[in-house]
Amino acid sequence: MIKNIVTGMKEQNVERMIYTASAGVHKELTGLSGKLVMGMLKNPLIDHRAAVDYIQANDLNYTIVRPMGLTNKPFTGKYRESSTSVPEKSKSIPRSDVAHFILKALRDSRYENTSIGISS
Repeated sequence: MIKNIVTGMKEQNVERMIYTASAGVHKELTGLSGKLVMGMLKNPLIDHRAAVDYIQANDLNYTIVRPMGLTNKPFTGKYRESSTSVPEKSKSIPRSDVAHFILKALRDSRYENTSIGISS
């Protein structure tokens, strides 16, 4: 699907993309629990990695969002970010906080062409 989206973006001269992948897409989850999670999510992570590679190869202005486990808890507006891994002692994040981060990333050029792990 990402190939079709990127093709449509190029045809319509749309350059900015926010892609929500998953923590683990860069094999950044550490320890035994990280390895277990990445093993359980092996196939989705392979798909996300292929999408991320395609986005990066097509010269788009992108932000890759890598949330930890998504929850339906209420919005907090308080979350941690990491451009190199996932925030320490990370487990989950409310979906509404992920949406908040996405809107923030769209308005802030510091997030252009980055991959950011986020967690509560």
